[in-house]
Amino acid sequence: MRPVAFSAPVSFVPWQMTVSPDGTYLYVASILPRKLVRLKLPDMALDLEVDLGKPTWIPSFLPDYDVTMFPGSVAVDPTNSKRFAVSMLSSTYPINQGLRIYQDATPVAEVRW
Repeated sequence: MRPVAFSAPVSFVPWQMTVSPDGTYLYVASILPRKLVRLKLPDMALDLEVDLGKPTWIPSFLPDYDVTMFPGSVAVDPTNSKRFAVSMLSSTYPINQGLRIYQDATPVAEVRW
């Protein structure tokens, strides 16, 4: 494990962080605004922002009560540092609502419980 040797100002409130296995990216779950941010290391340049949006499992005929998802824990694929999984927390009930897998900003799979 290497210590952090650089810091930079950011425009979000980080609360969960994970470094990709190859050390290329720092994935940051932001609580405000509710999004996942990927920073390129070592200069911490903004590389990607992902808004988890509304839950996909609320049927369209029901009101969504302005529920938005925010990122929880993040895990990065050890063979592809641009593929990651993020747990989804609900703004209404701050418990884990599921897991979404992304390739860059594209969702490729989702599990909910």
